[in-house]
Amino acid sequence: MYYSNRKIIRVQGQDHFMMQDKVIVEHEVDIFYDECCLGTYSCTNKELRELAIGLAFSKGYAIVEDMKINMHGNQIHLITSKEQPDSLANGNLEQVRDDGKELRIEASDILRCMRDLREASGLFMETGGTHNGAWVYRGNLVDITEDISRNCMVDKLIGKALNHAYDWKELCILLSCRVSKGIMHKLSMAGIPIVVSMSAVMDTSIEMAKITGTTLVGFTRYNRMNIYQGDGILLGVHDDQR
Repeated sequence: MYYSNRKIIRVQGQDHFMMQDKVIVEHEVDIFYDECCLGTYSCTNKELRELAIGLAFSKGYAIVEDMKINMHGNQIHLITSKEQPDSLANGNLEQVRDDGKELRIEASDILRCMRDLREASGLFMETGGTHNGAWVYRGNLVDITEDISRNCMVDKLIGKALNHAYDWKELCILLSCRVSKGIMHKLSMAGIPIVVSMSAVMDTSIEMAKITGTTLVGFTRYNRMNIYQGDGILLGVHDDQR
């Protein structure tokens, strides 16, 4: 169960009454890559295999076809015989710059997909306690996920993309959370061409997007969005632009 039922006192205006409320459950996992501990993470107890794969990838470790994933209690072990590469955690963003990124998406399609994401975020609707996100792949909303941690949510999406062997250059990511420096770094190093958030973006994220040629969009809600960087969003032509 991803949430628990708790008795609360609801205060509403001048009234108050007893009721049941659904509260999101926080789960802790230790993630290992061979003998290396990648850390302990607080997360939602679902899609933990995808979390481990995405986290390892985000930290610069090789994800190989014959990798085994063992889960024991709160420990997840990624086991591979391949030699570990150097971590990309301090990677040079200039190395992944791609001035020829070709993915273009209509603004109306982005707004539609963001509405679909809000409606499909079941745990958030039940508890209000999760961040949610999804990939837009070839015009379709795919691989929706949720987590109490925005970083774990992004890692789960990366893990899902690796499982499906998507071409990174064809992916647009939709997020409900702020686009922090850490999240933008993960997505930039993966080469995601378009990053769209329902919430705010950080100044450092805009600078990273400029370096890597990523389209970065924030405050994508209802019928509006803010494009901070890039030309991956196709806009309609207004009368004053003709």
